[in-house]
Amino acid sequence: MIALLALMLAQAEAEPLTLVCHASVREWTDTESSSTVAADNYGNTAAANVATRGLVNSQVDLDFELRGDTARLRIPAAMRPKISSGKDGWFDVRKLSVTDRLISGEIKFNFMNKGRFEIDRASGVLTTAGGQKAQCEKIDTEKRRF
Repeated sequence: MIALLALMLAQAEAEPLTLVCHASVREWTDTESSSTVAADNYGNTAAANVATRGLVNSQVDLDFELRGDTARLRIPAAMRPKISSGKDGWFDVRKLSVTDRLISGEIKFNFMNKGRFEIDRASGVLTTAGGQKAQCEKIDTEKRRF
């Protein structure tokens, strides 16, 4: 009986976990653009395009997958360095730690940049080492919404 209970507990802990985490980020983007053409009395013309860039708030989603003792995290382009080694935004989690209270780890963006994160399993809040926060919710990949 105890062996069966231990087996059931081990299977429950080994079940895959999929999360989607919603975050708000500030990113640089073109906020307005304009074009003009000028001509002089000699028939010469010149054209110019001007783009104004500014910081805007954007909503982005991160995806987290835990399978056994491995995990991966999908980071949207607005939150990762321009040069990164992830495939389609997915990064393998290194130094993975999973407890009843926290899931934490590290991802390597490239040869110079890495990022640490932790997910509070009680509140569902993912926090990066830089202080960025995202609210996570569990996704049941076996069920469809529509």
